Amino acid sequence: MDDAWRDVLGTLAADPETRAALLEPVRGPGASRAASYTAWWLREELGGPFALGGVPVLREVPDEVRGLDEAVLVALGGVRDLAALAADEWPDLLEHLPPVGTPLPAEDAVAVWRALAVLATRGETLEPPPERVPALGPGSAAVVVADAAEVVVAADPMWAPLHRVVPAPAGLVEDVADLLDLDVAPGDREPDGGGVRRAVPEPVRRTAPGLPSTWWQHADLRVGGVAVPWWVVGAGEDARPHATDEHGLASALAAAAGRFALRHVVGEVLRDPDAVEAVLARAVWADR
Repeated sequence: MDDAWRDVLGTLAADPETRAALLEPVRGPGASRAASYTAWWLREELGGPFALGGVPVLREVPDEVRGLDEAVLVALGGVRDLAALAADEWPDLLEHLPPVGTPLPAEDAVAVWRALAVLATRGETLEPPPERVPALGPGSAAVVVADAAEVVVAADPMWAPLHRVVPAPAGLVEDVADLLDLDVAPGDREPDGGGVRRAVPEPVRRTAPGLPSTWWQHADLRVGGVAVPWWVVGAGEDARPHATDEHGLASALAAAAGRFALRHVVGEVLRDPDAVEAVLARAVWADR
């Protein structure tokens, strides 16, 4: 059967008319474009999407299409980026994840999370919603396949010591939660103890807009009895960051400002406030 498919597909790809029928998209609603009927039918017959160039989670290139050129491979379901998958292809992909509790390579999980964020920007939802998703969370394995009912979506890893978390960009948390039919991590849970109130140095407040002016230092920071390195209640200038050390404080302050990616910049200025001008100048690369 593989040889028969290879012969048919090779002939189809070589003949100008049948190649055009495969590759030329059809007009959809409005100005949208969709795969040709030929491409759609063949893609279904061949088993759906497959990986090109080491894309994680997807199956390998099927034997029937090996040796065909790039354009034809893409038309038949080849994918170089998970973000290229349509929303209706994701439920089947996530359904084929390993059992709950199975560790996943971080690179695979990151590729899935980033692609889901792209889908969320389009306002998509997955039908049916997934029962299992890659999540960051408590335990010895950094990333595992988790029961979706036990997962929340968050813009930073604050909740990871307590909960399974699907990461999302700060501005897309609600959208990713809607996409996957998950809850958003709550933002108002107080730590177990009050801590000692401290001032945030003025140079540090220059590292990101919206940084609060005070923070709370703890010798032992816990939330619900679980030790955490940092915690934030609220957001923006009114947020109440809690931390046990300088490293945790950098993460807490950056998360409070909604700019967790800048935690290393914040940390550098915490360690050397006099270097703020040089640190801020170099931080231009943090946005690229």
